[in-house]
Formats: sequence, C-alpha cells, structure tokens
Amino acid sequence: MAAQKGRIVGVKSLTDARKAKLRTRWQEPAFRDGWARAVESVAESTFCQGKNDHGWVVSFDWLIRNTENYVKALEGRYANNDGNGEAAEDPSELGPVEILHRYQARAGERAAELAAAQATPGVAK
Repeated sequence: MAAQKGRIVGVKSLTDARKAKLRTRWQEPAFRDGWARAVESVAESTFCQGKNDHGWVVSFDWLIRNTENYVKALEGRYANNDGNGEAAEDPSELGPVEILHRYQARAGERAAELAAAQATPGVAK
C-alpha cells in the first residue's frame, strides 16, 4: 500500500501562542532545515494519521511543542515500512508560514482527491 498524504489536524490559524512556539523552534537550525521534511513525514505516516492502537493523530501543536517531536519525525520514527514516501521539498529558502501554507494547499488537494474518489462508484478509497 502506497503512503498517502494526510493532514495535520487543528491548523486553522496561527495563534499568538503558536507563533511564539514556532519562533522558538525556528531558532533551532535543525528545525529550520528540516521543517518541511518533518511535516511531510508525519503527513505520510499512517501511524501519525490515526492508524495506531489509540487513534492518536498528529497535530501542529505536537510538532512544534518541543525539540524532540520534530526530531522524531525527521529520524523516520513514524515512517511507514513500505518505502513509497515522496521526497520532501527543500525548506532552506522558505519561512515557517510559507511552508505551512504550502502544506495546507497540498492537504486541500488530497481532500479533494478523496472526495472525488468517494463520489465515483467502484474507485478504491
């Protein structure tokens, strides 16, 4: 089964608290250099999308909460075992808000694909 891009739940706005955490994380070179890859990693992970014993789904707040969470994603701790993930975009020229907007656009495209598949009889979901 190929990895399917999911989403990070709960990202509707960047509150002051989220902006503060994001600014803190952005000061860390590993976060700045790996942010897009971390987002892609959790979006492609079936575990992070709720297919686990607890139904836990990754959140934006979890990803930026501390240094350890995004590092786990970068290290592939939640990667699917099928090896079919797509290469992540190089984040070196992007800021955190631009990366978030691009991710949200991709998630919206995926939601549209899923809605179209559900509306078409005989198409695998």
